[in-house]
Amino acid sequence: MVIEPGNGINSSNSAAGKTRQSTARSGAETSDASSPAANKHSADSVSLSNKGQSLNRVEAAIANVPDIDSQKVAAIKSSIEDGSYKINASAIAGKLLAQDELL
Repeated sequence: MVIEPGNGINSSNSAAGKTRQSTARSGAETSDASSPAANKHSADSVSLSNKGQSLNRVEAAIANVPDIDSQKVAAIKSSIEDGSYKINASAIAGKLLAQDELL
């Protein structure tokens, strides 16, 4: 199939194309303004289930919780500075092994 560039089918410069476009525009404008459906608003609505509402409340509560517990950070920092912070190596190793088993 060969499409010739001067055939005027898709040309917006042709008189026929301009007439068709202006007729289509004016027809669309008048049909939208005069139709009764255009003057009425849609009554669509959405409602969430109880689980969805609960999830929204949980997400809102989580959003208000800070990512860092500054009181705990301050307590650890002060215990490190005064030398009283003790590291429990066996507890750390046990949790690392338990985490590795999940993978």
